[in-house]
Amino acid sequence: MPKGPKPKGPKPNGPKPASTQPNSLRGQNANPRSPKNVRCEKDPIDVSTGQMVLAQTDAEFFAALPFVFERTHFSSYRTGKWFGPSWVSTLDQRLEADADGVSFAAADGTLQHYPHPAPGAWVTSDRGSQQRLGRADDGRYVLLGGERTLVFNPLLALESISDRNGNRIEFVHDESGTPLEIRHSGEYRIRVETTDGLVTALHSTGIEGGDVELMRYRYEGDRLTEVINASGRPLRFDYDQAGRIAGWTDRNGEWYRYTYDHLGRCVRTEGSGGFLTGTMEYDAENRITWSTDSLGHRTTFHMNEAGQVIKEVDPLGNAVVSEWDAADRLLRRTDALGRTIRNDYAADGNLLAITRPDGTQLRCEYDDSGRPVAYIEADGTVSRCEYDERGNLAAETDAAGATTRYSYDERGNITGITDALGNTSRIDRNAAGLIVAVTDPKGATTRYEHDRFGRLTTVVYPIGGVRRFGWTVGGELAWAQQPDGTTERRVYDGEGNLRENTDELGATTRTELTHFDLVSAEVRPDGTRLEYGYDTEMRLTSVTNELGQVWRYEYDAAGNLVRETDFNGVTVTYRVDAAGQLVERINGVGAVTRFGYDLLGNVVQRSNGEVTATFAYSETGQLLEAADGATRVTFQRDPLGRVVAETINGRTVRSAFDPLGRRVRRWTPSGAESAWEFDANDQPVALHTAGRTMRFERDPLGREVRLSLASGLLVDQAWTPMDQLRSQTVVAPSGRPVQQRSYAYRADGVLTGLQDQLTGPRSYAMDQTGRVTAVQGAGWTERYAYDPAGNLSLADWPTRTDGDQLGERSYRGIAVQSAGHTRYEHDAQGRLVLRQRPSGTWRYFWDSEDRLVGVLRPDGSRWQYRYDPFGRRIAKERLGPDGTTVTERVDFTWDGQELVEQARFDASAQQGRVLVWDYEPGTFRPLAQRERLRRSPQEWVDERFHVIVSDLLGTPTELVDDQGGIAWVHRTSLWGNAFHDGGATETGGTPLRFPGQYFDAETGLHYNFHRYYDPATARYLSPDPIGLEAGPNNYAYVTNPHAWSDPLGLAPCNGKGWNSTEQFQDYVNKKADRQRKKDNAKNAIEKVANQFRRNNTGVAVHILQGENHGGTANGLHAYTGGALPHDVNVVNTTGNPNKVHQIDYTRIGANNTKQSTMYPANWTQDQVLAHIASSHPAKFLGPDYHQYFGKSSPNQVLDYLHGDMKPIRVDSPGNTAYPVRPGRR
Repeated sequence: MPKGPKPKGPKPNGPKPASTQPNSLRGQNANPRSPKNVRCEKDPIDVSTGQMVLAQTDAEFFAALPFVFERTHFSSYRTGKWFGPSWVSTLDQRLEADADGVSFAAADGTLQHYPHPAPGAWVTSDRGSQQRLGRADDGRYVLLGGERTLVFNPLLALESISDRNGNRIEFVHDESGTPLEIRHSGEYRIRVETTDGLVTALHSTGIEGGDVELMRYRYEGDRLTEVINASGRPLRFDYDQAGRIAGWTDRNGEWYRYTYDHLGRCVRTEGSGGFLTGTMEYDAENRITWSTDSLGHRTTFHMNEAGQVIKEVDPLGNAVVSEWDAADRLLRRTDALGRTIRNDYAADGNLLAITRPDGTQLRCEYDDSGRPVAYIEADGTVSRCEYDERGNLAAETDAAGATTRYSYDERGNITGITDALGNTSRIDRNAAGLIVAVTDPKGATTRYEHDRFGRLTTVVYPIGGVRRFGWTVGGELAWAQQPDGTTERRVYDGEGNLRENTDELGATTRTELTHFDLVSAEVRPDGTRLEYGYDTEMRLTSVTNELGQVWRYEYDAAGNLVRETDFNGVTVTYRVDAAGQLVERINGVGAVTRFGYDLLGNVVQRSNGEVTATFAYSETGQLLEAADGATRVTFQRDPLGRVVAETINGRTVRSAFDPLGRRVRRWTPSGAESAWEFDANDQPVALHTAGRTMRFERDPLGREVRLSLASGLLVDQAWTPMDQLRSQTVVAPSGRPVQQRSYAYRADGVLTGLQDQLTGPRSYAMDQTGRVTAVQGAGWTERYAYDPAGNLSLADWPTRTDGDQLGERSYRGIAVQSAGHTRYEHDAQGRLVLRQRPSGTWRYFWDSEDRLVGVLRPDGSRWQYRYDPFGRRIAKERLGPDGTTVTERVDFTWDGQELVEQARFDASAQQGRVLVWDYEPGTFRPLAQRERLRRSPQEWVDERFHVIVSDLLGTPTELVDDQGGIAWVHRTSLWGNAFHDGGATETGGTPLRFPGQYFDAETGLHYNFHRYYDPATARYLSPDPIGLEAGPNNYAYVTNPHAWSDPLGLAPCNGKGWNSTEQFQDYVNKKADRQRKKDNAKNAIEKVANQFRRNNTGVAVHILQGENHGGTANGLHAYTGGALPHDVNVVNTTGNPNKVHQIDYTRIGANNTKQSTMYPANWTQDQVLAHIASSHPAKFLGPDYHQYFGKSSPNQVLDYLHGDMKPIRVDSPGNTAYPVRPGRR
């Protein structure tokens, strides 16, 4: 096999003239444009130049100074050295000098030419780069730019990369300039193996455990033809005669081909199975490129002389116009509706202001070093930053004046965080800057260990429990061992796709793939299958469930979702405007809902022919008012945007917050006051309510171990090493246990047994999927069977009053048709409209928003239900015989998503008893219920107070007074059917049921925020508003109600608060990693500028969840599509010193992953936590086009966005509330 020429290293007497060297840089035109600033189509083709760009990451080590080995192929690039002429890599960073100046080749393929700098002087590139080149007296060259400094030795080879805090990466060469090793100050080392001047292998070395091969490379001549990873399988490249990649075949046999014209431009692509096949046409004279996709749809791109896209016209003719400066900074963007956003920059490139389409501005001020010192919101509120002498963030002060301070070690790693109340957390780190111990303000220490790549391998808790993690060489989680020793294992293919997941019980779920790593089937442990279909543009087009029923998605030429048909045959159609905003939805019964938007993309009107709802916002985009004619909701906010008063039709919930953003007081409309105290770890330790104080004792992990009242009442709880509730004991002031309950679990954490002092023992039998098939009690049994799709096919439970719904079930599609002797009918939208039992017929009435608005009972009585513009039920009314007179009414008051008060009125509209609830902050777990009476128009009194004892998920089980008297016991079947006719009464119980559910005695249903749940069928009466996003069955409740709940009637969540090992891993890393680097945080508003892009309606749903754990900002930012599985992998656990955790979100099967941060990586932690706090109860932020819903405490924010509001396209980063960065494949 012929070999390419050996690189000729510089001689000791100095570098040779660049123009005489092979692959000379001086012979290339300067290219200051990074690939991240290039607009690409297909997989991927630069629309301006037609060149193919393929970026790959071969090794990644986590550290404060990130250590990543990268390679990128450019079809027009010919100055590469160590991987062949068409590849640029981490090792190819170099300088070349000749009589005309000095040229710099960067790792991302950019090329800059500089004049010769005089010793001690600095010069800049002739093409607008912000990097400065200097030369020291000893002959070394120094390149300064951003947070990194590159040093080149006198022979012009890259010698080191360092940051301002002394973290360093060193490149070791032999005397000829051949790379031998790359060393990181964090004790990482990559050994470089070369043959004939080409890199043939990379090894991780110098660490206990020996040498590990990271990647091996094979060549034909000087062309890289195979890249072999730890799987032993090659990724193969084919080249044309000009040295361009003509095709690749991945490790699973999938392939992609490129055809180039005589000018070297890619004119056709072809993928296996026809995926991403298409053509590119170029008009060089007029600078126009046409891209035609695999379905024949054409997108047009217009470029300026610099190759920047100044106009993009989608296949429907909608255009987005952009204006750029010479440094690829966006100056102006106008969408297809004519809305324009403008950006103003300082001379050094810092973004000074963003002027939004409505004329409001976001501004940032900087110090002399270019560091942001003030961020000014559109309403004039200001947050400020201070720095130490090395430029590290020293303090942050929010708009309310609360200051957080940071201390650092000699390497710039945060070692101490002191909040606005003086509580300090201490952090110990290793040489790489990774966290090895965190000591909280109360002195409890959690310890962490990492592997040779810096990935978390061990967590040792303050109480001694240990969690362990194992990883593949490629960075996939291979196994996770829990504190009890049980282990979950995973198997991946050569491309890093998860193929098998074996849980702690040994049950294995398998994944099958089709073209381009798209998941084609998920095979469960019991052999049932979910299958997925796609069009050749990789859009999900069908989901086939275990029964063979098909859910279909249809798109327009621009990729907008225009129609979906569910398993029952119900079709919903969508229409979007030129900017991709949803403007019309037509449901299965033909009801039309229309949406209107303001200049910032906020929904300002929703009309459905029955009622029109309007929404108003502040200058900062926060919701101030929502009204629909019958209901008016208003919000008052503090300087940080936190809701201090929420009023619904005159009923107000008021709140007060401490400097850390924690809500410390709440007042309900009846005047009921609740006050919270928190400890230094941000854990709630006391609740003052109804003239009593509930105190909470917690172990070092923050788990509640005792609740006590001054009366002497105790509720003690014990926990397993797996964070599962082991036992509960309620002790009266006399010392007598009045209730004792213990739980037993199987290896995967599913409940198998319950010992209950009041209701007796229960044992649970499960099938392979964890569904309960039998419950055995003392002298009684429940039996359940399921069809392959998880629908109940048989149900039998003890009941004294009604057995009409016991027995076998039948379905039409997946809508229940019969249960025992009960028959059901649904309308064309899939909503229950009739339930016919031997004892009588029930009828149900719905509005166009799929909200239950009326029920006609068999006895002829009617109930009607009223909602606010957010879909929260605010009243239920019993109507008289005339169908209009209200004979009984119950009003509901909400605090965000939690029901906090109900008031009952009689026929004379006289208010009777009021129930008030307090919840554990940040959860749906109720803690206390009080009953209040009105003595006079101005005076309310607390008549009864009860502690609410709840089960492992937060479902109320007993009401206990402060003397230990048990006032109410809730005994139900598995799915929530009461065993006796006790239920909830005005004086003797609570209507609260499964988390987030409220029992309606008039119907037997549970109101569950977005839907109504029927415990007799274990199903909802209407389909899930988010379709298959929550799971493959859009009517079923949850798989197992002892392991999962659905507080909002949308999607299941489990008791731990995380739904997978990845989420737990993510949680652990984010809890540990408080570090955040305040690098030129101009990006905080610069990235906002990039948000103003055309959104398209698609099957994708955008879900954000952020949490405040002990002052640490945790976030999950994800796109999902249909029921398409997805992974969330930790990419940077401690390397990002911004304390804003970064994750890598992989949409399985997509060629382009998206790497995201929940919040902009350069936000201060206070900004993040303030935003979490201010999310309650709803928030609209500027041009983000998104609605945010926040929990009632400042501990959690959940951003949920669906087609009803504004779906977003997965392949268009930058149009979300938080930035999406190009990911890795």
